[in-house]
Order: sequence, then structure tokens, then C-alpha cells
Amino acid sequence: MKKIIASAIVAAAASFTLAGCVTGNASITDEQKVSSIQIGRSTTHDVENILGKPGDVELQQGGEQVWTYQTVKTNAVAFIPFANMMGKSEQENNLTVRFNSKGVVTAMGRGQHNM
Repeated sequence: MKKIIASAIVAAAASFTLAGCVTGNASITDEQKVSSIQIGRSTTHDVENILGKPGDVELQQGGEQVWTYQTVKTNAVAFIPFANMMGKSEQENNLTVRFNSKGVVTAMGRGQHNM
């Protein structure tokens, strides 16, 4: 019985050292990459080379496009039963890039949400 309890304690302690998990496109949290995109100059080709393929592409009237990138970082504590009952364990980052009908960036927006 003592071995089981000791093993459980060691396993729990080890799980707290986990880094967690990141899904989506982590490039959008790289300030250097995002700041290299220039409104009025960068094109769809440039943005795809810098950030990769978007998670979502929305086609607008008149040939405009809206590209959305997202990344979600989950802290390791989210995977431990009862340990995450009071805290926020996920951080969602979004980047939206709007292009005109010629494929040139006209606007960019960022958002962050803790869940």
C-alpha cells in the first residue's frame, strides 16, 4: 500500500513538471514574424511564407479574403484530475489578416483569451 501511495505521489509530482501542449500555428506568437507583415505591401504569398497556411479562409464579396490563424496552449495542470478546478488552463491566441481583391494585406487583428 505504501508503494502505491509513493508511486502516486511521484507520478503527480512528475506531471506538474510537464510543459503542456500547444496546438495550432505557434508562429502567430512570434512577434518578429508577425511584425514583418506590412499593411499595404505584404501579399497572400508573403503571409503564407511567413506564417504558413491559415486555419480558416473566408472569401468576402468583391474578392476580398480573411485569413484566420489560431493557437491554443494548454498548461499541464489541465490534465491532472481536480487540480484545474479553480484556474484557467488554456490560452487561445488568434490572428486575423484581411486581404483586398488583389491579395494585398489591408488590416490585421489579434486576440487573446484565457480559458
